[in-house]
Amino acid sequence: MIALTELGRAREALADLQAVRAIPADEQGRGRNASCFEVLAVAALRAGEVALGRELVAAAAMSHHEPIADESHEWRRLVRCWRLPRVRSKVRWR
Repeated sequence: MIALTELGRAREALADLQAVRAIPADEQGRGRNASCFEVLAVAALRAGEVALGRELVAAAAMSHHEPIADESHEWRRLVRCWRLPRVRSKVRWR
């Protein structure tokens, strides 16, 4: 999913994104620390799926984060993607 998103082919990653979303983001599923909402949100936003991206941004903001470089990097990457003009133009801000 990450590779396709980075190659500009995020739309092709949507099936994988949905498969990952189907796994619970808890200790019984993909894990609380590795829920990867940021990665999923970036893929959704870059695929043009703004409603799904918005849902995943909210989940990322509320999820558990460890104070490690990888997690802070993914969060900053998501924030940059969320601020892209082509994304903002499709989002109704409250």
